[in-house]
Amino acid sequence: MCGIAGVYDAGGEAGFKIIPLLAKMQNRGPQGAGVVSCDASGAFHEVRGSGSVEAVFNSPEKVRQLPGRFAVGQVRYATFGETIQPLVWNQQGIMAALTHNGEFANAITLRARAEEQWGYKFQSTSDTEVLIPYLMYAAGETFEEKLLEVLQSAIRGAFSFVILYDGKFYCVRDQYGFRPLAFGMEERLNIVLSESSAIEVLGGRYITDIEAGQLMVIGPSGIEKTIQWAPPTRKSCIFEHVYFANPDSYVERINVSVARDRMGKILFEESGWVDADVFIPILDSGLHPGLGLYEAMLEYAREHGKKPPRLKAGVHRSWFLGRTFQQEDEVSREVLQRVKSSVIKPWVEDQRVILMDDSIVRGIVTRIVIQLMRLAGAREVHVRIASPPPLYPCGYGIDTYKDELIAARLNGDLEEVRRFLGADSLCYLSLEGLYRAVVGAKSPSVRGEEDFCVACFTGCYPIPFEQNRLTKPKKRGTSIFVPLTDLS
Repeated sequence: MCGIAGVYDAGGEAGFKIIPLLAKMQNRGPQGAGVVSCDASGAFHEVRGSGSVEAVFNSPEKVRQLPGRFAVGQVRYATFGETIQPLVWNQQGIMAALTHNGEFANAITLRARAEEQWGYKFQSTSDTEVLIPYLMYAAGETFEEKLLEVLQSAIRGAFSFVILYDGKFYCVRDQYGFRPLAFGMEERLNIVLSESSAIEVLGGRYITDIEAGQLMVIGPSGIEKTIQWAPPTRKSCIFEHVYFANPDSYVERINVSVARDRMGKILFEESGWVDADVFIPILDSGLHPGLGLYEAMLEYAREHGKKPPRLKAGVHRSWFLGRTFQQEDEVSREVLQRVKSSVIKPWVEDQRVILMDDSIVRGIVTRIVIQLMRLAGAREVHVRIASPPPLYPCGYGIDTYKDELIAARLNGDLEEVRRFLGADSLCYLSLEGLYRAVVGAKSPSVRGEEDFCVACFTGCYPIPFEQNRLTKPKKRGTSIFVPLTDLS
């Protein structure tokens, strides 16, 4: 679930312009950031490092290291491997740069074949790098022909990627459309990136999506060519609407905030009224469904003569820490969550509390917040969750494993999950309710239930993957990709 971007700037400041785009998409990856720019001579310039965009690009000198009209970049969320992108290599005498969001489902097989067939020496552990040798040795005279050959005969899985090559962006989305990829323009800018809302950061306007199974070639004048390289079998990740995407983004032309608001309203329909004194949505991603549920509660209270709970910001979040969901080990997540979240005692002491969040994955965040509420004197804590419980790991770009999913660990027994969390009651949105919320967020509907991947809830995977997702391996740290300038 990385955030990727490519920028063409006629004014020659693409490296400078791409940095705020990456910062806007920081929610998609706090573990590293990187940018590669291309100057007028065709030379590449790179800045990359571990941590947030602000930490990596922490001085004007760093920005001045990125001249040129073209730039590609990434904010990193680690899944398969530890490499900070973009990756750089020599493609038939011309430098190329690749940034990728997703996960190649057959990366293990492709890696072994490249090593055996071509003697390719991998420079990283990233699944993204497997694309490079196949592009280097593919049949075809032009880069476009080689890319189409690789797309149609080699790689499979979840991939939205951008390749900067010879003054053009080659923007690709897999035939399922698991991960988003949008295109926008400003007078002097062409922008391709993971989230549509980031386009507005540079004063641009959203134009279109790269659709499932499409290759879009973008040059200085805009879209030069669109090729449907595979028939679309849409399975967009529904969790983009639940948690991953920014609320002001459009994913599959559906506004994320509107979908989340509907999740809250439908959750109230399903969970019903509970007597409480205060209603507290957990920031950030619990806010929008929380407001939806609260509006539904107010309407119900007016119609039935009930006293509604007060809406309060009872959980304070430190804005200087990233998403603990994305930390690499349980100890880090737990420590950072205790630093990041604190309960405001006057709003919860001796109160019956409804606590609202978007999802429960590992259960660490919710359990800690409930513990803090008990310490602050809350009499009751009722938990409402705006999505179903994830029971299966994701093989399409999210770093989850079955043995760490709390609902899976407890065999789907939601009463056991409630006890683990320490809540007085626990209600999840049903899968049917989630479908209703997302599909109905756009009128008339632009997508149907069959267009979304819900494998994390059902275990029905659209495409098999080779990675073992039962037990999470230990991380070895972050590596920097070594440019393959000696290969052609």
